Amino acid sequence: MGKGNLIQSGSIIDNYCVLKNNISIGLNCTIGHNSIISNHVTMSGGVITNGGSKIGEKSFLGMGAVIYANIGKNCKIAPNVSILEKTQNKEIIFDGSKNKKFKK
Repeated sequence: MGKGNLIQSGSIIDNYCVLKNNISIGLNCTIGHNSIISNHVTMSGGVITNGGSKIGEKSFLGMGAVIYANIGKNCKIAPNVSILEKTQNKEIIFDGSKNKKFKK
């Protein structure tokens, strides 16, 4: 567990997870076993990461996002989206309502 982390109530952090520094984990999030959450990540309420997921630095995960793959640095994931494939280290916004990804 790193320094400066905020973990809100109802959140579950499974076994062998690595939480680096200055992470904000919202209400009722679930972080699966062996996940790695990098520095300065924000996870809104209800986010779920599958076991073994890696979330890159300065990424933002919207409410209810479900992560099955690795997320690169500086990524922004829209609410209620499932990520099934690895993202690049670029700012990418996934819009679940249209199932498209938009580069900034």
